[in-house]
Formats: sequence, C-alpha cells, structure tokens
Amino acid sequence: MKAQLSPIKSMFILLLTCSLSAMAQSDFTKETADITKIKARQDFPLEGRPSKNGTGWSTNVSLLPEMPKRVALVTFYLEDPGMSDQKKTSSTYTTTYSASLWATDAGTAGLHVSEFYNASIDELKTGFEKMGMELLTPDQYLDSDEKKEFYNGFVPQHGGLKKEKTTTKKLSAAGTLQIARPRPTPPGYKTIWISNEFANSLTAAEKFVNTNKNDAKFFESMGYYLAEGLGVDAVAAVTIVTRKLKKDKATYGVNHASLYIWTKNPIQLSEEEDTGLKGLFYIRGQFLAGSRVTYGKTSLFQLEHKKKGYGPEYTGMGNVMTALTDKINGYFVKKREG
Repeated sequence: MKAQLSPIKSMFILLLTCSLSAMAQSDFTKETADITKIKARQDFPLEGRPSKNGTGWSTNVSLLPEMPKRVALVTFYLEDPGMSDQKKTSSTYTTTYSASLWATDAGTAGLHVSEFYNASIDELKTGFEKMGMELLTPDQYLDSDEKKEFYNGFVPQHGGLKKEKTTTKKLSAAGTLQIARPRPTPPGYKTIWISNEFANSLTAAEKFVNTNKNDAKFFESMGYYLAEGLGVDAVAAVTIVTRKLKKDKATYGVNHASLYIWTKNPIQLSEEEDTGLKGLFYIRGQFLAGSRVTYGKTSLFQLEHKKKGYGPEYTGMGNVMTALTDKINGYFVKKREG
C-alpha cells in the first residue's frame, strides 16, 4: 500500500513547485541583466556623416548648432516576419511534401509590444535625457487637434523600390504559403513602417549601414516633414522583432531591437541657394543616428515546456533600450568632441 501524503505535506510540495516556477528566469532576462554585455551596433547610413555641405543620408553632427532638444517618439512597433519548415516523406512508390508557415498571431503580438513598451519606456526616456534630449510620447506632442490630425494622417514617402510587406510568402515543394504580417503598437501610437525584416532568417545585424538599404525619401519624410508638422526638433522610432519558434507552442524569442532618430538637415538650402545639390544626395531631413541589438538565435522571453517553462518576461527590454541609447550617445560625444 502506498503511503498517503498529509494535507500539510501536499500543500508544501505545491507551494514549492509554484515557487520554483516563479523563480525561473527567461533567457532574455538573464542575457540582458548586465547592460555592459548587451552588444549594440550602429545602424544608420555612413553617407553624409562627414559632409561639409549637407549632402548625404546622415547628419554631420558637427554642423548642428545644438543637438535636438525635443524628440517625438512617433512609432514603437513589433514585427514577427514568420518562420517555416518543410518535411519530406518517402515510401517505395511515392514522395510527399508538407510545409508550414507561421508567426505570432496579431492579438499575442499586440500584448507583447504593449508589455515591452511598459517595461522600457522609462529607461528610453532616461537614455535620451543623458543625451540632453527630451523624449516626448504622443500624449505630450499631440497637444492640439491640428497635430493629432496631422499625425494620424501622415504617410511617409518611400523610394520606388521600397514596398511594405503586409504578408509573408513562402514557396515550397508543397505549394505557396502565405500569412498576414501585422505590426502592432501600444495604445496611442500608429505604425510607421520602416523596413521589412527577413522571414525565416535570424542573422540581420543592421538594416541601414549598407547603401542598398537606404531610402532617401523616407529619411526626408521623417526628419523634415514629420518633425516640422509635430513642432519638434527630431523624431524617433523603436522596432522590435520577435519570433515564434515553434508552430504549436507558445515559445517566443527576441531577435532584434532597434532605435532610430531623424532630424532636419542643418543646412537648409533655399531654391535660390541651390547650386545643383538637390537631387544629388541632398535631402532636407536626415538620419541623425541609429542603433540595433541582435540576438542571432533569438533570446527566449517565453518558453512552453512541461517542466522548464517560463514567461512571458519583458523586463529585460529596459536594459536593451539603455544599451541602444548609450551606443548613440557615445557616437554623439565622439563626433562633438572630434
């Protein structure tokens, strides 16, 4: 006969099990605990950084009479571009293929981005304060009906070859698969699409350093027209890329997190002053700076597992935002002192 556990012992075991589960930390929490070990990289165009006449896609910081003071955070969105797999089954007479394409559903992605935002907006604001800037949220910069109407209706321009992907497609031996590609934001923000992330690829360390990724019309739309319409000195954007690693399990990881800032070109040419620079690498709004943190194999913030499961845990995103702003601030200090 098996010995029966007393009610007190049963309760103790239950409480111990719950405590151990609650103590389990996600990979993302552990990997972001030490800010000095979070590897942020510069992610904005090289063209323009040393320019003396305002040409190029990025601002020459040394030409600015002062750094931007008021910066509007105009979008903060999450994207899961999708993952896929394919299986081949062979028998004596036949070979069959099956394929799957999946991503985080819109509702879950919306929850994730709101929680990441809540866990990191204070650190993001503090990071801008270190740079001598005030980061404004929509409740601060949308302070009139005119600005609200302008912001809600704003559609940035893009180059002819730059198209937003609203779906992810996968060609496979089993046929063509397609899923929606939402980019949710926290309440109060709108999605301002910046760049298409790669589906089923975890390796992109940056998006804008390489010339072929540049989009002059978009940079000008953000740095000049959007900033001008909102009455601020610059605008900023945050993008977070996550992946659902298993089709049928709630296992999610952070792949990338990026921070971008655009501002007005410090050299604003009038039509009379234009000596042919317009159209030749001259735009009125430019990239001020950008940084990106990449986890090549993703950093899990939620794991579905019978014994070792955890999450979701979002708190590590605050330290990621600090790493991103520290990287940009280091660049500013070097350029201003150089």
